[in-house]
Amino acid sequence: MKSSLTEKQQKVLEFIQNFIQQNGFVPSEREIARKLRIKWVRAVQKHLDALEKKGYLQKGGGIRRGIKLRDVAFGTGTPILGRITAGQPILAVENVEGYLTLDATFSKQGKTFLLNVVGMSMKDAGILDGDLVLVRQQSSAENGDIVAALIGDEATVKRFRRTNEAILLEPENTDFQPIVVMENEQFTILGKVIASLRILDNQSRQSIFTHQ
Repeated sequence: MKSSLTEKQQKVLEFIQNFIQQNGFVPSEREIARKLRIKWVRAVQKHLDALEKKGYLQKGGGIRRGIKLRDVAFGTGTPILGRITAGQPILAVENVEGYLTLDATFSKQGKTFLLNVVGMSMKDAGILDGDLVLVRQQSSAENGDIVAALIGDEATVKRFRRTNEAILLEPENTDFQPIVVMENEQFTILGKVIASLRILDNQSRQSIFTHQ
């Protein structure tokens, strides 16, 4: 069981957590001192020593920015979307099935969300049934991009291709045919796929798919 913190120790810990969420790496002792208006870096070191002793972090043995937080999930809580309805905001509460905390580095690229993949149409791109794809929200795409798109009320993950005649959503599996988007169809690019995640443990997967 961890020991309770003093008010100043709590502020130091919260600053470190928030700094990591925003920047993707830990602050230096001087940055902690400057932000919290602590006059001496040595005073910061004493607070870090106390936090380490109480089990909240681990210092890196003289390594600059060598602090490691213990039992803290830092990063950005990224929503996992289920069925998306045309005309409804992408990140509407009704669409969110759960959250997964990812490294803050991903959020620096813009607003992101995770989409649960159904089917094997993208298997040759390494995206399998049940994977979670990380999507950077944007309304346009370049030829060759893998995108999450909405056709009517159905979200799909395909490779985007625009020709003079039509928009094609191409699978990465020869068992499937490209989707030709007709001019009169309701079509929206939700974003560009920038990563794919595979969770192999069923218990871990079930714990993710709950609202936090």
